[in-house]
Amino acid sequence: MKTVFLLPLFLCSVLFGAIELNQANHSDSPVEYDVCIQLVDYQGNPTSSNDIYGYAATNLETGEFVYPSRYYDNCFYGMLEGSYRFDSYQGYFCGTSSQTVTLSSALENEDGVIVINLVLWCE
Repeated sequence: MKTVFLLPLFLCSVLFGAIELNQANHSDSPVEYDVCIQLVDYQGNPTSSNDIYGYAATNLETGEFVYPSRYYDNCFYGMLEGSYRFDSYQGYFCGTSSQTVTLSSALENEDGVIVINLVLWCE
């Protein structure tokens, strides 16, 4: 009789303990950011170029290279927090500056995206 009474209590405590443990693990998960590159001219005005062949970011702590999800895309999705150097693949006549950024929620715009400005130069 005692076993029948204690079994539901045991199952409830295990269930609620698992829920608490899952919530604790979820809060420890790494923070991810969406980052998009915007080309600007030397005065900071948005611009574009057909002579830039893609983008890459280097994690300065690990040395790992990160690339956009699609070849000619300018956005990186799910980047882990840390410091990165953002660069472009130069074309024949044009290239960009690089930008070093430490990702944080303070840099996110109202859409939850971090916009990195790279200054475009062309010959």
